[in-house]
Amino acid sequence: MILNLKLGKKLNNLFMTNIKFNVSVGIPAYNEQENIGHLLNSILKQKEGNFDLKEIIVISDASNDGTGKIVRSFSDSRITLIENTVRVGQAQNQNKIIQKFSGDILLFLNADILLQNNYYIEKMIAPFYLNKNLGITSSRVVPLPAETFFEKIINFSVQIKEDMIYRINGGDNIYACHGRGRAFSGLLARQFEWNLTGAVSEDAYSYLK
Repeated sequence: MILNLKLGKKLNNLFMTNIKFNVSVGIPAYNEQENIGHLLNSILKQKEGNFDLKEIIVISDASNDGTGKIVRSFSDSRITLIENTVRVGQAQNQNKIIQKFSGDILLFLNADILLQNNYYIEKMIAPFYLNKNLGITSSRVVPLPAETFFEKIINFSVQIKEDMIYRINGGDNIYACHGRGRAFSGLLARQFEWNLTGAVSEDAYSYLK
């Protein structure tokens, strides 16, 4: 999946501001050797127009492939790797990241996605400059180009669903709060904990909370 966030005219002026948030990126990962390197490279290439990249925290959730080795191959001091010996799942790994991050904004990214361009984080956090009470932003999911007829059918169904979601309250609804890419204000994140009972998904939980 590719993550995308459209930028409205009102946000353009924010990229000229001298105020910059420090951004922490948290990535829970399980057996993601095929993509984790691409994702880390795309994060490090982000244009830091309205933010400073403070840290990237990767938790390898008892992966049994080369996920940890690939993360350790990066020499950037902002990257921290935590390796679980027992698998605990995405929600609990996100709780661990919340306990460790130190930025003004915490951006959670799934390890199996790609960022659409080098301005993704810049656009993702821009709304926080407009509203000091904002808790979460979420990005829109765009499927990768289809190569087979079956993939075309799947992508078409995803597009229909996404179009319907963003017609509900301008996109401010539980269905648009994707776990693949969410930014939390530091204030909200430091008060937040996933405590799931199985009745709701972790991304829906964050919206309801």
